[in-house]
Amino acid sequence: MEVEARRIRRFVPQRPSHRTILPLHASSSSHNVSNTISCWYCDYKICSFNRPLFHFGRRYARFLKVWFSIGVGFALSAVLGVTLVLLWELARTLHLCAGSNKLGSFARSLLFGIPPSVPGLSLSLADTGYACVSTIISVFMHELGHAVAATSEGIQVEYIAVFIAILFPGALVAFNYEFLQTLPHLTALRVYSAGIWHNAVVS
Repeated sequence: MEVEARRIRRFVPQRPSHRTILPLHASSSSHNVSNTISCWYCDYKICSFNRPLFHFGRRYARFLKVWFSIGVGFALSAVLGVTLVLLWELARTLHLCAGSNKLGSFARSLLFGIPPSVPGLSLSLADTGYACVSTIISVFMHELGHAVAATSEGIQVEYIAVFIAILFPGALVAFNYEFLQTLPHLTALRVYSAGIWHNAVVS
């Protein structure tokens, strides 16, 4: 009976929860959208994509699990690479080794997307627009990765939100994190690493 109860809980859609740990005031405009507004934070929650995302994730679950397992390998490799670069930079800062500046610049550009500094380089208005559009696409693909990975594992998405915290915009996907913690470690890694994996594929 306990196994059946867990299975039902896993696949039956849950109602979106509007509780938040922040001291915010929430006002609901419809049964699908709940907006949160305060002096330092506001968001726009969307629940209308929950069911399509869940059906898509469950329909192609076998393929998606393989896809996001590749993402786990990429994420672990990226963590290892970033760690090595940081250790290299720390050693150079402490003068423990004499490294090439070109090698360090190439590694930072490859892993962090930070190009070498060019004297006299300035950003035009068009460049700023491109940066904003690319950031929006990157955030969208990042959160979409988390959402699809979660639904492929049978985790119901509660809502998708876009927000502005102080002056910084962002987005998030909310789902049952308590249930995620009960899943095997590889399953949780597939969900956690899905965002960076999608960013890497898009870039």
